[in-house]
Amino acid sequence: MVRALTVKPATATKSSPPRPDVIARIMDGGTVRFSSPITVGRAVIRVENETDEEYEFKFQHLPAGLTGKEFLSQPASAGPAVPWAGLSGVPPRGVVTTTIEFAPGEYVVGTWPPIRHRTSQAIMVR
Repeated sequence: MVRALTVKPATATKSSPPRPDVIARIMDGGTVRFSSPITVGRAVIRVENETDEEYEFKFQHLPAGLTGKEFLSQPASAGPAVPWAGLSGVPPRGVVTTTIEFAPGEYVVGTWPPIRHRTSQAIMVR
């Protein structure tokens, strides 16, 4: 069965992107700089890749009793923390906005497939 299809322009006005609570900038080598601390609850994060390479952007929540420093010094075979949220790719010189719900605690944020990378860092969410 075939029916005619008519495409009409949208009648709604353009919407603006959500206003970010935090801006995360991916710098050379994959290090991340945050514009402000991340707090408990929902956060809109604008991820800006300032490099010429594509990077991941991911958070892992650390279990109670394990610090970020301890986690990052463990071998990869020690296993991951709790995968929390992330983006599989932020294009070179690109921008991606995401919304993440954060629980209190310590997280590791990284841009490389192994989360235990020299550029990963621990952050505290309060």
